[in-house]
Parts: sequence; C-alpha cells; structure tokens
Amino acid sequence: MRFLVTRPQPDCHRTAERIRKLGHEAIEEPMLVVRETLGNALPEGLFAGLVVTSGRVAELLKNHPQSAPLKSLPVYAVGNRSAELMRVAGWEDVRSANGSSRDLVDLILAASPSAPLLYPAARDRAVDLESSLQERGISCVLVEAYAMEQVAALSESAAGNLAAGYYDGVLIYSRRTAEAFLHALQVLDPEGALPLHKVFAISKLAGKPLENRACVYAAAYPTEEALLNLALNRV
Repeated sequence: MRFLVTRPQPDCHRTAERIRKLGHEAIEEPMLVVRETLGNALPEGLFAGLVVTSGRVAELLKNHPQSAPLKSLPVYAVGNRSAELMRVAGWEDVRSANGSSRDLVDLILAASPSAPLLYPAARDRAVDLESSLQERGISCVLVEAYAMEQVAALSESAAGNLAAGYYDGVLIYSRRTAEAFLHALQVLDPEGALPLHKVFAISKLAGKPLENRACVYAAAYPTEEALLNLALNRV
C-alpha cells in the first residue's frame, strides 16, 4: 500500500520509515515547517512543572541557556513520544498522559501542582489547554516556543500522484496539517474536481477541515499506533 505522510519533519521521516518497515510505501510530503521562536529569555518565576504537548519542545529546551533549573521540575507530557524525548533531553521526572489533551488535564489535576506551570508551546494550538487548566484552578504560563508555517504548495510529484490516484491514503496528524493540506489542494485544484482518496486522521478534530473534500477516517485514540492500525486495516 502507498501512503502520503504529511506531518512536519523530522516526524514525517520517522513515520515514513515505520511504514516502510511494515512493507508498504510511504512518500514524505510535509505540509508544515517548524520555525523556532523561543528566544533566549524564558519567563521568570517559581514553577511547579512543565507542560509539554509536542516532542519539538524537548529539542528547543535541551540546550537552552535557562534550561538547567527547569530540569529539576516534573514534566507533564501529553503522550509517550513527547515524554520519551523529554527524558532524552535530560528530564528525569516525566509523566505521560498517553493520550489527548483531556487526559493531560486529568494527569495534571491528579498531581495538584502548588505553583504555576510553564507551558512552552506552538504559536497556533488546536486546543486551549491553558484555559482548561485555569478553569480548574491551575495557573499555566504560556510561552511561544515555535511556529508551524504552511508550505506554499504541494510538490510536483505529489500533485501528479494525487491526480493519478496513486496513493491508498493520506495521513493527517493535526488540524493545522489538515488546513495546510486543504490550502495546497485548493491551489492545485480550485474547482475541487480532483478526486481525493482516503484520509486517515489521528483524531476527528484533526481531520475535520478535509471532511468536504475526502472520506475521512479518524483513529479511535489519538496515537500513531491507533492511526496506523486504522490505515493499514481500512485500505
């Protein structure tokens, strides 16, 4: 089977390699590129922990000039992958919600932090996590760490393959990626005549922007394992 993988690098290549090892073809076509915006100065104050909703934060904080005092703080990570990367980056007390943002809120509530949490995150976020925590009496200091920017258009090869019906499915890992892919499709095919094949999204929220252009299937749980299991068994 042939899949178009649209997530940003380096995750795009990691996912593609995983699919290839399973005996299938994976074409890498990132729809977003990462631009660091963190800067050298982090917010000052006494924090009770770090909130991490993306593994990209680990690399940004790893060698940050102010990271040393932060490494004694517990980390509340949304999933196992982001938790693993934070451990590799030097954090020892890392707790994974292994799921969605709702699971992450529950994990933090169970810990009952006594001081504000530091939340390095993307400029554009699908979920307002800080408000969800605030509603439950937990203060969260948001700092923009990076921005995800759309690519201008699909590559020539991807555009040609889509037109030819080459792919068995398109993999979508976030709402922002879906929006970027939809924009690229509209540039390529303003009239909407191009038949788009199956789209496999990591969640209903992630796949929603493409619902009017494709048959969108959402994973039962927001993990890569659930998404790949869906894609490989639905095609």
